[in-house]
Amino acid sequence: MPGQMRMLRRSLNCNGAAFRLPKLQSHKVSFFSGKTFTSFDLPLQSYALLHKIALLVNAFKITAKELVYLSNHADDFAGKDPTAPADVNKNVPFNLNTLPLDPSRGKAALFDQWLRLANLFALRESLPEGEIGLMDVFSFAATSADKTQLSLELLKQSTIISNQNTDLISLLSSWLGVSEAAMKQILLRDWSGLSKTAIKTLIGDASQSLTHFINVLAKLSGLQILTLLLATATGWNVKEIDYLISPQGFNLTLADFKDEQWLLKLQNCTNLSQQLGISAAKLFSWATQAPDSVQAQDIKNTVKAKYDEETWLTVAKPLSDKLRESQKSALVAYVLTLPAIRQANVTDANRLFEYFLIDVEMSACMLTSRIKQAISSVQLFVQQCLLNLVPGVRPSQIDVNRWEWTKNYRVWEANRKVFLYPENWIEPELRDDKSPFFKELESELLQNDVTDEVAEKALLNYLYKLDQVANLEVCGMYFQDNFDSAENFKSLLHVFARTKGGMTRSYYYRRLVDNQVWTPWEKAELDIHGVQGSDEKQSDGIHLLPVVWNRRLYLFWLIFTSKAKVTPATSITINTNASTSLPPQAEKYWQINLAWSQYVQGKWTPKQISEDFTTYGLISPASFQMKSLISQLNSLELPIFVSGDLKGRFTLEDVHGKVSWSNDKTKNTELIEKLWPMSMTSSPVPGGKGEIFWLATSHFMEYAGHDKLGFASAPDYKGQPALEKTPGYHIFPLNQQNAKASRTRFFYHDLQNSYFVRVREYYEWIVNQVENPGKVIPGVSDKVSYKDYDVRRDLGRPAPDSVMEKVVANPWVTAEQHVFTQKISMIANQSGIGI
Repeated sequence: MPGQMRMLRRSLNCNGAAFRLPKLQSHKVSFFSGKTFTSFDLPLQSYALLHKIALLVNAFKITAKELVYLSNHADDFAGKDPTAPADVNKNVPFNLNTLPLDPSRGKAALFDQWLRLANLFALRESLPEGEIGLMDVFSFAATSADKTQLSLELLKQSTIISNQNTDLISLLSSWLGVSEAAMKQILLRDWSGLSKTAIKTLIGDASQSLTHFINVLAKLSGLQILTLLLATATGWNVKEIDYLISPQGFNLTLADFKDEQWLLKLQNCTNLSQQLGISAAKLFSWATQAPDSVQAQDIKNTVKAKYDEETWLTVAKPLSDKLRESQKSALVAYVLTLPAIRQANVTDANRLFEYFLIDVEMSACMLTSRIKQAISSVQLFVQQCLLNLVPGVRPSQIDVNRWEWTKNYRVWEANRKVFLYPENWIEPELRDDKSPFFKELESELLQNDVTDEVAEKALLNYLYKLDQVANLEVCGMYFQDNFDSAENFKSLLHVFARTKGGMTRSYYYRRLVDNQVWTPWEKAELDIHGVQGSDEKQSDGIHLLPVVWNRRLYLFWLIFTSKAKVTPATSITINTNASTSLPPQAEKYWQINLAWSQYVQGKWTPKQISEDFTTYGLISPASFQMKSLISQLNSLELPIFVSGDLKGRFTLEDVHGKVSWSNDKTKNTELIEKLWPMSMTSSPVPGGKGEIFWLATSHFMEYAGHDKLGFASAPDYKGQPALEKTPGYHIFPLNQQNAKASRTRFFYHDLQNSYFVRVREYYEWIVNQVENPGKVIPGVSDKVSYKDYDVRRDLGRPAPDSVMEKVVANPWVTAEQHVFTQKISMIANQSGIGI
């Protein structure tokens, strides 16, 4: 054994020397046979040869069993002459006696033999150790082994086989026609510790299924037995081995396994199969079938499946680079053969560059894209035009001033990015649009050393604040479109909202600037409790009314305080002789005060409450409605409606004046022109000669709904549906004097989402004609399709009853096209024009 000292017995005679291992008398290995020495150099040469043999044995860790087998099957491991590999006479069989003592006398076939030995023992080292090894495989393939004895050996190794090859049971079942259940019973039993006698005894006492297995095992072919033996010795997947050996694979025979050569090829196949994660059958299909796009995509997907998306981009790059180099060379060679290219006198890659303005010799290592190449080609073409190198193009045709800042893509790209996305490029400390929440986050991080705990706490606080404003309930808004000359605004929409649910609400404020940019939510630190002494705390904040008055932003709300009015005690007569007094009766009612705050230099002033108040019966606070009107004398009037009826108004004469309450319901207010398609209440105007005007209440058909959402209209017109089906909604409109703003802006709330809606109203061209049916507008001719019609003639006058029921177009996109078509069709048909 390697590494173990043994006594060597040497006998010297005229015929040579013989060496034997004392304990391996049955395996006698003779060296120096056939050699004749005529001098005393024999011992020195003997030890020199022995030294070479020892180097070979120790380097490859050759065991005695392996050395004996190699010596007995020397021709199976012969080295071939590389100059004539088919010449058997030049082969060098395995024989340690032939090791040359003089290097100059060594044969070329001897080096091939050394390579085979190196491959053989490298294969052995890569395989798991077991009782059945490579020499057993070689021996079975080279000799006629007793199948019964081999069956016992296989049974002893059944546990190893079943653990290393999970497909063994199904494979044996298919070979022998035995159920997988019976096969599993045999293979999962531990036979490794039993002797042959014990196994025979156990087989004799075995169940019917075991006996049946032993009987049918003899029916296995020699190649099938070798497959099991090879799976046991190598640990390879038994089904993969079976396929590789089969006619669908390499179509091998027993004779192919007498040496290591085919085993090395099978090992390469199994390693590649495991590395790619595919079966040997798939590998053979790729190798034998004609390549096409389907196969290429299949190979790509197989490799890609082993990586995630991010890693795949890194792995695929070197693979794709090699393919792109080949594709580039093939494409260049193909393009050069095209007739149009040859007629243009393009004969090589340099001429292709001049023709296409694309560098066709660029390597795959250069990062680029099709868009980048197109931009470069355009840039090069324009540069050639400016240099007067392009026939038919004058340099003056190029806008030089524009080209100056667009010719360099990176400069143009940087300018565009800074212009379009300044938030991504500006220094954080220089930003002037930080939200209050972000400023608080920065302040919290600067107060302490930034550790993981501090950063995590600050981030959680920031996310909590964002979550608070994620889905607020809008409860007040005001549209401002009147500014001083020094103010750089076209419009401002002031919006107030509160958190949903709970007895205590938080209030927030933001603005929509010029109908384009929303400012971040900022918390309004105000004590808003609108209902006192009642269970209807959820009504707090429903009467928020922001108003811009005298260039100042105010926030008004109503305070409802439950009061009790005690009536005198009363007495009733029970009978003629006695009377009983009843306790005083408490009549509850609302005392309604006005509260307000002013927005000054980014802060809200403390809450102020009016001394004057009004009273009303104890009904739901949601029945009250407050609006704002600015009179011609610049006083602020806040009319109070109850279920649509005007009950009175709070009035502020100036910013420091007293708030007064008036029950006057006839005082003239700023009226809005009639017949707006909104929900309105009618009211006679004093001195108006009985004419009815409409006061806009600035809300839709209903504040809340459960299914459809429709636009309400004045009584003369029919409403139009906007949303056919909703999960239930709540509409919050503007409540202010600006009629145009009130009818075009509102908030829509449902169970999960909130939307700000800005309605785009406009009059169609037909409106002018409908307003005066007696007047014909020739301009209508360019709005309709017509045939053989002289547009210079007047259009036919439509009948009076052809006027549409709706004058103003439906501002919702879903119904707009239908309304437009209907109007045009009716007028056109009345006029004799076919559409």
